[in-house]
Amino acid sequence: MPMPKEQQSAHTITQRIRQLKKVPPELFPIGIVVGAALCMGAYSITRKFYVDRTLRLNRSQRDGH
Repeated sequence: MPMPKEQQSAHTITQRIRQLKKVPPELFPIGIVVGAALCMGAYSITRKFYVDRTLRLNRSQRDGH
């Protein structure tokens, strides 16, 4: 049985934006919270890498080798 043409064709950006209308409105707040948490986590770890001078980013040299 052949698949419908819509599922086989490549989706353009506008088609994907139109599919957002199918998302229940109850999921938008959780999406915003998860997105904010990801952004804060990315900011926090990036800041840690740049600010913390005691952070060891490379392996130390072994004494015997």
